[in-house]
Amino acid sequence: TVQLRVKSNEDVWSAPAILEIDAIPQELLHVELFWDGSGADLDLHVAQNNGGMFVLPDDCNYCNQTPSWGGSGTSDDPTLDLDDRYGYGPENINVDEPAVDSYRIRAHYFVENGDGTVVATVKVYLYGVEEASFSKVLDYNQVWDVARISWSGDPGTTYVIEDSEPLYEPDH
Repeated sequence: TVQLRVKSNEDVWSAPAILEIDAIPQELLHVELFWDGSGADLDLHVAQNNGGMFVLPDDCNYCNQTPSWGGSGTSDDPTLDLDDRYGYGPENINVDEPAVDSYRIRAHYFVENGDGTVVATVKVYLYGVEEASFSKVLDYNQVWDVARISWSGDPGTTYVIEDSEPLYEPDH
């Protein structure tokens, strides 16, 4: 929502003009990570086939921003739009047309920069609609297995499953 008010030369304010915009991701799969620390660097990971962290080419992340996931063309390949290294995010990973498969979402608290504990939030959009939102308190160097996506290619049978694994430190 955007609001505009104008003040005249006679110090009279106009009535507010309000514009509401629906920002709908055009990609069929859009995953967004943001957090509440101004200095912290959290990293979003989306892996095909329930792949492990930093396992190439399955894990799309800051050091593998545009992997090839094997289908014909690039519409099934993910892209990390931005590696936000200094607070708040968002970091987004998008797939225009995912292949029928499962996908694992993770968040890693990579650099603290004095922020200490932060609250991370991940939102998952399927077919342009926010399907799920998850939040978790993270300490430095913890990994959060956020959720798994079972992608069937059909909006009625594609779904998000929240992971219930405990937080852990990466093994790399």
